Amino acid sequence: MKLFRTDSWTNVFTRMGTSQDKKEATKFGNITIFDQGTLRLMYRGEGLTKRVVDLAANDMTRRWFKVDGDSEGFIGQKLDELKAKKKINQALRWDRLFGGALIVGGLIDGGGMEEPLNEATLQTIDFLHVFDRYAATPLSYYNDPNNEKYGEVEKFTVSPKRNGAPFVVHESRCLIFDGIDIDDISRQEQQGWGDSVIQAIYERIRGLGVGYNGVEHILDEFIIGILAIKNLTDLLADPEGPKMISDRLNQIDMSKSFLNTVLIDADQESFTKLSSTVAGLEGLIDKLIQSVASVTEYPVTLLMGESPAGLNATGKSDILLYYDSIHAKQETKLQSQLETLCKWIQLCQLGDFRGIELDQWKIVFNPLYEPSETEIVTNRKTVAETDKIYYDMGALYETEIRDSRFGGETYSIDTDLDETLSSALEDKSTQEAKDIKNPPMPSVAIPAQMTNATGITSSDPKGFLNGKELPTKGQ
Repeated sequence: MKLFRTDSWTNVFTRMGTSQDKKEATKFGNITIFDQGTLRLMYRGEGLTKRVVDLAANDMTRRWFKVDGDSEGFIGQKLDELKAKKKINQALRWDRLFGGALIVGGLIDGGGMEEPLNEATLQTIDFLHVFDRYAATPLSYYNDPNNEKYGEVEKFTVSPKRNGAPFVVHESRCLIFDGIDIDDISRQEQQGWGDSVIQAIYERIRGLGVGYNGVEHILDEFIIGILAIKNLTDLLADPEGPKMISDRLNQIDMSKSFLNTVLIDADQESFTKLSSTVAGLEGLIDKLIQSVASVTEYPVTLLMGESPAGLNATGKSDILLYYDSIHAKQETKLQSQLETLCKWIQLCQLGDFRGIELDQWKIVFNPLYEPSETEIVTNRKTVAETDKIYYDMGALYETEIRDSRFGGETYSIDTDLDETLSSALEDKSTQEAKDIKNPPMPSVAIPAQMTNATGITSSDPKGFLNGKELPTKGQ
């Protein structure tokens, strides 16, 4: 007989580790996959959901980017003409909300929308249209295992939800945002699209919403008035009793509103107030907020619009960590899409580049963090002190420091070395090293009349010194 053994802590008295252990009944069950309608209503009607969706998308495009190598700024001009920043931001928001989005480019190359893009005949880009994943249904896939895009969507059927007839578009004419990454089985179930960002954080958002609702109910019933009426049960049994009680309550309410005082019969009635306690509620709500912040990767200061609490608290470290996260999303989620768009612009034969792609170019996202004036002054002071140290050491020349800091369009902390000056500095260092090993001979001034070893006085008639100084004794 084959034996099976499971090692674990067990306690028959507390049932820990046994088949009757209560924690063993806790298992992860099925989840509800949100449909378009639910996500749409949450985005419109639940402010925190909208903020979670929009905040990252807005920060990913807020400072935009520049193209190194495009000295004339032609790419930026065309992006402005296409309203690319607005379109990309919208695509990112629908990508985060619905789990995917599609930007269809109006690429004029002589072919139809359903045909692969012919870069060699691309004339111009007329527009960028944005659709969420529910408007773009995969029509066909790349089935050749030798193709680098094997398994990916080849064509989409786009059915606009507003106006316009459905059409088929080839993926080479699109910028595809495929949602939050999920496993292959789940992605197949969703026709190749990913998850909404709301899918994984819904429980935490709901928990915070329930907490806020609870606080509102407590505030509604913060003070409860209790009116004791003698023989209330008998009055309720009387057909006229409910009306008598209602009239009496209206009289009390009118008197309370008029005089801020309740008038009652001292022998028959009593009126008291009970107030609810709110001790500990703030801490509980803070915990719920922190749980939402942890799953959304947002600092509490940004998520809730709160100022950081505590002595000398600025929240700067949290903000910088968040910006690092946004920059990572820019590189993994946005960079390839922008590179494709910028390449299209360069390949347009009727554009500023006449269809010739730049030899060297790259996308550089602008920094997300903007230092304060005090921080700028402090940083420049530190750089200046460092420059002086290098200058005093002879490691940098004055012109290198000046040109590096102030030679460009803006102040820069990066130092560019002048190769000519660097070579001269290296030659100088080499010569100084030689002088240390072979110091020059000390010399004295040559008098107009001098005596040689034989005692003859002359003025160097044979020119042995050739105008040089006379070596001292021992040299």
